[in-house]
Amino acid sequence: MLKTPINSQTASELSLINHFLTNSTASLAAYREAIATAQEVLIKYFASQTQPYSGAHPERLAIALATNNVCSETGQDLRNILKYVGENILKKTVVFSHPRSNSQFNFPPQIPALSAEDLISASNQSMDSWDQSRQQLYWNSR
Repeated sequence: MLKTPINSQTASELSLINHFLTNSTASLAAYREAIATAQEVLIKYFASQTQPYSGAHPERLAIALATNNVCSETGQDLRNILKYVGENILKKTVVFSHPRSNSQFNFPPQIPALSAEDLISASNQSMDSWDQSRQQLYWNSR
């Protein structure tokens, strides 16, 4: 768990900062830890699969997911949630990037797209609000 000196900020303010990407040391450390954990989980439970699908039955997946409330009102440690998602979802999903996977409609994301998604999500540049961004004005004027 991230430990930082409180300085002039209250514990409540620090907790809030740890949930948003800002220029504070605590926020940047929390972001790095979250992204590193997500990378570890993706590699371990998704990218390292030896076959395109685990063979898990949908009914068994539903039962496994019903046993944990990842969105509890009191919150949970992000590292534990990401590991749970890796073990119970990513490990049992179709790996479209697997060499033996063949799909007409689901194409594997390329690594540049994966890194771009990090930039898009952090800056809230979702496509549904693209028309409201400053960058859109530039591109439309070209």
